[in-house]
Amino acid sequence: MGTLCKQIENIDKGEKDYNSLEKIEEETKSFFININPLSLQLKLTLTFVDTKKKEYSYPPWITFVHQLKSNNIGIIIDYNYLSIYSSNTFKLIYSIEPKKNNTIMNEVKYFGLSGFIELKNNDLLLWTSKIIMIYKKNKNSYKLLQIINEFKQGTNYIKYSEYSRYRDKEDECYDLNSLHELRNGLVVSCNSYGLKFYSKNNDKYNLISKLKIEYNVENILEIKENNLILFQKKSITYSSRCVIPSSSSTNNYYRVSFYNIKNNEEKILVEDKANFSSFSRNYSEASSKIKYIIKDKYLFISLSNLFYIYDISQNKELIKEKEIKIKLLCNYFNDLIIAKDLNEEKIKLYQFKDRVLKFYNDFPFQDFRKIFRLNNYNFLIYSNNQLKLLEIK
Repeated sequence: MGTLCKQIENIDKGEKDYNSLEKIEEETKSFFININPLSLQLKLTLTFVDTKKKEYSYPPWITFVHQLKSNNIGIIIDYNYLSIYSSNTFKLIYSIEPKKNNTIMNEVKYFGLSGFIELKNNDLLLWTSKIIMIYKKNKNSYKLLQIINEFKQGTNYIKYSEYSRYRDKEDECYDLNSLHELRNGLVVSCNSYGLKFYSKNNDKYNLISKLKIEYNVENILEIKENNLILFQKKSITYSSRCVIPSSSSTNNYYRVSFYNIKNNEEKILVEDKANFSSFSRNYSEASSKIKYIIKDKYLFISLSNLFYIYDISQNKELIKEKEIKIKLLCNYFNDLIIAKDLNEEKIKLYQFKDRVLKFYNDFPFQDFRKIFRLNNYNFLIYSNNQLKLLEIK
């Protein structure tokens, strides 16, 4: 953390997105009844600066941003540590540095912090691709409570590389993709095995069940108790060493499905595939997760260059349109969403009205990597090493 310098600018001079069909956006509609959809202004900027200034050093990299219940924001930097900032002033409140804990580092050969969530009981769960680190809140600080090594639970797999003429066997692998808290208080791990469910008892989280799923589960969406939407992907990479330069391609097989936990029934909603060549412009998209937004009873899904809209209440597909090449980014408000036009490489607002999606206007800010809406209807956007707060005028 000694290499991190915070530069804050106050420019104010004048990552609740709904996760359930049982929640609707009526409060949002009334809130914005007289608001111009493009009336955003830049309020705060937080820039992370490289202080080493060595030949091959770089500014700290913003890896992951998420809002806490206190309306503070957590930022993972360089895959190494989590810093918590005030969302009103961008003032640093607290930092958690797992790499300084020997117990944690003894559990993994390679450490890369992927994400975090805050539970209803205020516990903070951080994860890498193999382990879960649980921190208990104590006033304004956090203490390590428990480490769960999912890799050692016997659910890892042998990873193979597919070559044109032969196959090479690689090491045992495991991918922990995301964590979620269900309404009944259980914690769900989405991973390359499928789903794992944890319950807290006597201040410890215990694995109570696991479900093997055919594809790698990236995320889930709880639509009602015992009913989930699973976002899944299976990737196979083919490489050729017979050409110069060597080439590779990746086939992604996507699946979005309803899953009933109680009776273990899965009903496939979307099943598709996309190919990515190492010589193509979109090869970096092969590792991207499925993007989705839910608005009332409609589920918007973008994967690769494919786009879908589903009416979940009727299990009916409204749109499957290969000509609409967009990547979903965020809910805006009312009937508007923010998406990236993959043809023009431009951030735009789209309107979903009368069961039709159409272009509404260009988004007033363009230079950012990711965006999400805060609980107070403002927005956070961030690029590689800069975070900005956008405020509704």
